[in-house]
Amino acid sequence: MRARNLKPSFFSNELLAAEDLHMAYLFSGLWCLADRDGKLEYRPKRIEALIFPLRKLLEPIEKLLERLGTLGFIIIYVVNDKKYILIDKFSKHQNPHKNERPSEMPWPENYINNQPVINNLVITRATRVITRATRAESLLLNPSSLNPKEENIHTGNSESQGGKTEETTAATLGSVVNEVIQVLEGSTASADSPPDTSEASLKSPLRKKKMVHTASTPLKPVDPVYIKFDHLSMTEKERDKLVESGRSIEDIEEMADRIRNYAGNKKYNSLYLTVRQWFKLEDERKAKDAPKAEPEFDWRAQAARESAKRQADLARWDEENKKYEEDERKKQETLNANH
Repeated sequence: MRARNLKPSFFSNELLAAEDLHMAYLFSGLWCLADRDGKLEYRPKRIEALIFPLRKLLEPIEKLLERLGTLGFIIIYVVNDKKYILIDKFSKHQNPHKNERPSEMPWPENYINNQPVINNLVITRATRVITRATRAESLLLNPSSLNPKEENIHTGNSESQGGKTEETTAATLGSVVNEVIQVLEGSTASADSPPDTSEASLKSPLRKKKMVHTASTPLKPVDPVYIKFDHLSMTEKERDKLVESGRSIEDIEEMADRIRNYAGNKKYNSLYLTVRQWFKLEDERKAKDAPKAEPEFDWRAQAARESAKRQADLARWDEENKKYEEDERKKQETLNANH
């Protein structure tokens, strides 16, 4: 099983709330069983053993899977006499790990080149620039997916809103695809050409994402890179910050080289922050290992203490002698009285 994202709106989904709790539990478990494309083999007994190892279902697992398919959360399909499950809009909700193995399972028949077909229009590489430019909605603050009224991407059916028809949706997708292809082919406005203010351009879904740099909008200068290796880099501006904090160029380069040779450096995202943290840890270690300076010996205080001790001893001896002499005197008086 794999680690997946669980979005907040999962708990408030009206379709799942109307069903048995085991169905919602099963649906979230299918995410962990599916591969990076949201596909898994239709093996009910194995699915039940992995998702419900300590629970006993009140109804057959096959019935729950069939109900999830009826509600549109999953698609159960057959390819070459073998059944599979596809989780609807899986890539919209999940961000698989980059090292996760590619899927080896086939796609449903209404997929071409691993992409769904909407109104006989194949969503190609151009449109993936739009959808994959952002992260999965599971990681957004206010995700809007898992909405019972959202569009069914596999059938092309959507609820009519404001008189829109399926043909209008297909035409909009077609214009988006054409515009993205133009962007990919490098057809951007030049610095001398005036901006496109036509009605079609103003209503373009990509207008907010495109940026045309003209003489009035100069490019922001890029800070030169000072050190770069693997996936980590440090700019000259960040180096200057370390120098201002009291670090020498030699110490910075030596610390960066230590990080380069560290086997676990893949967990770091910023070379500047890592170097600064390593310097801090090294300073703390040096301060801890530094020998503590012994206090300077005060001979005068020592002589005063010894003199006070001698005076106390002499006073004690005098007191003991006086007591001894008094005892002897009393004994002598007693003897004289007896004679």
